[in-house]
This record gives sequence, C-alpha cells and structure tokens, in this order.
Amino acid sequence: MSKTKFTYVVMILVFALGLWAILRAGSHLRAVPDVAGEWAVTWFDSRTNAPARMTVNQSGRFVNATLTRADHGEAVKLRGTLERSGTSRGSGVESCE
Repeated sequence: MSKTKFTYVVMILVFALGLWAILRAGSHLRAVPDVAGEWAVTWFDSRTNAPARMTVNQSGRFVNATLTRADHGEAVKLRGTLERSGTSRGSGVESCE
C-alpha cells in the first residue's frame, strides 16, 4: 500500500470515528419545548385593562414575551429562559424564569 493510500485510509477512519463520537454525544441532548406563537391570556381576577393576548418569541431556551392590551395600549415586554426543573433527566418538565 502506497503512502498516499495509507494517508487516505487513516483520514477516512479519523473522520468516521469523529462523526461517531459527535453523534453519540449528541444523542443524549434534548431540545427545549417550542412555546413560540400567539397565546390567549385568561386572568383569574377581572382587571379591566389587563392584556388579553401574549406573543412569545423563542430562540432555543431564551424567550421574549409581549403582553398586548385589547385596546392597543402600552405593551408589556418580558424576557426569560426555559430551564429544566426536577431531578429526572427524562421528565421533560420545563419552567420559565
């Protein structure tokens, strides 16, 4: 086997092992749930000027929410992150802080 062929075989093996390692490590990762979109807000106390709609924008675990009043008054902007709660890895329970 020539030196060139040996180099190509070694490079292909290194690539294959690297790809296998990346896929193996990535198989344990879980995506955060998708909460982006338009949401209807229901308030427990009946405040007359309370926002009725909420728009949520999400980038990974980071969220930006905008509460908009029905009369198109001043919007309230919120931001936070989604973080896994509980001790179980596979629980899938998320909270927004």
